[in-house]
Amino acid sequence: MKGNLEKEILGEWADKGYWLKEYADHVVTVGYKDKELAAFPQTAPTTTPGALKSVCQRHEERLREPAEVTQ
Repeated sequence: MKGNLEKEILGEWADKGYWLKEYADHVVTVGYKDKELAAFPQTAPTTTPGALKSVCQRHEERLREPAEVTQ
């Protein structure tokens, strides 16, 4: 899934490097850089643009958390 459809679904998250990938078994994944973050069944009523965007938002929040340093 590329281009305008990806931008339409993810909005500003697509500009930040998040992407979508469709699989033949009717699964869509949300990814960032070279890593898939979450998978959703395309036919499920809970697979909405909002649910896909929330994956991006939660991932972005985790990226901002300071790393815990142990000695």
